[in-house]
Amino acid sequence: SSTGDGDTVSASTSSITASDGSKRVLLSVPEDREWLSDLDCFVRRNLEVFLATEEDVKNLHAEKKFRVVAGQVGMRCVHCAATEG
Repeated sequence: SSTGDGDTVSASTSSITASDGSKRVLLSVPEDREWLSDLDCFVRRNLEVFLATEEDVKNLHAEKKFRVVAGQVGMRCVHCAATEG
């Protein structure tokens, strides 16, 4: 199915293929609607799990409290992830 912004979601998993062809792993799962509020579902649909790349590490601001290394797992907003730098 489509998310309305050009992305395609797999009904059986929380993976998504973005309009640019990249793969995302969303924090949400299809069963969320059975257990969570609409707001919780919205938040989970807009968060993704990712592996930090060398570019992610390079783009971090100096004031970050915690060190991030390439290959580290993290969570981020899908909309912020779509912006560069």
